[in-house]
Amino acid sequence: MEWLVNRYRMMKNGLRIEFNTILSILDSLPMGVFVLDQKRKIQWMNDRILQHIQRDGIHQSFEKYCYTKIFDLKSPCKNCPALRTLSTGRTEHAEIKSEFKGETKYYLVSATPLEKGENDEQALIIETIQDITYQKKAEEDLRHLNDFNAAIIENAPVAIFTIDMSGKFMSVNPALATLSGLGAEAEEKLVGFNWLENSYTVRCGLAHYIKKGLQGEPFELQD
Repeated sequence: MEWLVNRYRMMKNGLRIEFNTILSILDSLPMGVFVLDQKRKIQWMNDRILQHIQRDGIHQSFEKYCYTKIFDLKSPCKNCPALRTLSTGRTEHAEIKSEFKGETKYYLVSATPLEKGENDEQALIIETIQDITYQKKAEEDLRHLNDFNAAIIENAPVAIFTIDMSGKFMSVNPALATLSGLGAEAEEKLVGFNWLENSYTVRCGLAHYIKKGLQGEPFELQD
């Protein structure tokens, strides 16, 4: 741990920030922080990582490969950010998926090379890890919902279409293709067509209602 003491002791406005203070800051961060050597073996970790692994003793966790102790994997992570940061010399990021205690977990991992001090024999890497499982599952649920909504629109017995704020068609469903008589050519002929600038919709007043609809005012017309 001597390298950590030497690295983080600093002077600012004549006040020394003690090593214990630095450790307290690292332990209070809302993310896991750990230090690796070039072989990706753990040299130090904060309390959040220790709480995360919840197995073996503290000393049994040091000098172990990060992918086995932290991500519970049998082989190195794909697109390993630690290896890439050693190669590029800059901070690298990666999303890592692992099965932890029977549950699929997703993590966002960032790796940054630590500058070598005068007494350092090898380069070290500091990594941060954040659990993004909730966000990933929310994204997946949203994708499923979008696919479900798209299936409803595609199979709906009524014509459904979308237009952008300028009045141009963005999408049409099969029912509109049938009702318009355009068939397979409906999407090709309608997408990009501006309904607000069409002479007929302007003349009959429909364009007026569409403009209000685009401003958030619902309307219903019968012809």
